[in-house]
Amino acid sequence: MRERVVAAVADGASLYAAAGHENRA
Repeated sequence: MRERVVAAVADGASLYAAAGHENRA
């Protein structure tokens, strides 16, 4: 269960970082 949460958080962080980068550019 913990691995599932970690994967979800990592995926969300990656998406958030990508969206933020595109927004800045």
